[in-house]
Amino acid sequence: MRPKSIEFYREHSISKHFDFELFFEFLVEGRQKAESHLFFERARREHEEFMSKDLVVDTRETWTEVFMRIRDFKDPKLIPREELPEEHQPHATLYNKLVNWSHGIDPRRPRDKQVKHV
Repeated sequence: MRPKSIEFYREHSISKHFDFELFFEFLVEGRQKAESHLFFERARREHEEFMSKDLVVDTRETWTEVFMRIRDFKDPKLIPREELPEEHQPHATLYNKLVNWSHGIDPRRPRDKQVKHV
């Protein structure tokens, strides 16, 4: 029996973080054993890279989305600061500042954070 395509397994997988390309590469090589953590290494590195960026709350969600998120006890969506347009930057409006402060994120721009006030 031949294995199905990588796309088939990716679509039917419970875990979206599993590295199917590496798994199939091991199959082609004929490896009998491999540590299971290797198949999640790419996802771990991508997550670490994402978390190392300057993350802020995405305030572009509608009020309906806000209330649905709160109803479901979910955290707000965090995105890198550079992906937000200027009008949605955390330092741009009072609302954006309040949303970020309420979630424990400093809304000031990185260059403003470095300035020490005496």
